[in-house]
Amino acid sequence: MPKQISPVVKIKGKIDGLNYFESQDGYMVQKSARFSKDRYLTSETYDLTRRNASEFGIAGKAGRLFHKAFNAEIGKAADSRVMSRICKAMLRVLQSDTTGSYGQRRVESGNMAFLEGFDFNLAVPYEAAVKVDAVATVARPTGLVAVSLPSYMPKEGIVAADGATHYSFFAAAAAIDFAGETVTAVQAETEDLPWVRTATAADSLELNLPAASPLPIFVVMGITFKKIVNTEVFRFSKKEAALQLIGISQPEPPL
Repeated sequence: MPKQISPVVKIKGKIDGLNYFESQDGYMVQKSARFSKDRYLTSETYDLTRRNASEFGIAGKAGRLFHKAFNAEIGKAADSRVMSRICKAMLRVLQSDTTGSYGQRRVESGNMAFLEGFDFNLAVPYEAAVKVDAVATVARPTGLVAVSLPSYMPKEGIVAADGATHYSFFAAAAAIDFAGETVTAVQAETEDLPWVRTATAADSLELNLPAASPLPIFVVMGITFKKIVNTEVFRFSKKEAALQLIGISQPEPPL
């Protein structure tokens, strides 16, 4: 392989079809190889590469659909890498498919449990901000999704953002058709609640999806913080809010 011999000028990069680079043997130069799309698509050499790429693509499409389902909620509470983390989680679900062949495995055939407890904002994990157990109940025959909260003391059950005087819970439920690439989603939110030492009454957020859906149903719960001064509301950034996937309901497998 040709070697760069100039002791002064050391080149890295590509120039006129030549690739200049540094190796353990010094600065080298070689002719750039041309990538053949036809060879990639047909050669046995690239078989595993094609299968890997196919599954990354399938997981990425599922991740984008999941993001779309909860786009409004992600706009309230999420970190900057939530999209890539969703796709990574979807890849784990896809890889748990025990029926499809490598390269053709599907998210809808995988184990959705790998998504349980997914936090949309790692800077503020939901369980670090909320010490109150919310329970999601999905009645598939009617489509009613209820997220129930017990009575609690806000100052003890909620770890508020610095300077916050109020907070609100929000929830969403989505029936996602990964194969058909469609989503049905519904949302609900509490009023602004004061962060005080007075116990709240038990409460519930109710969401109505189509009855008897044959699709997996996902339920998320989040919290945002506000500062209210003389009736004027100042909302905190989504980076200081929390959102978590708290429930998954999968349809009964066919007999």
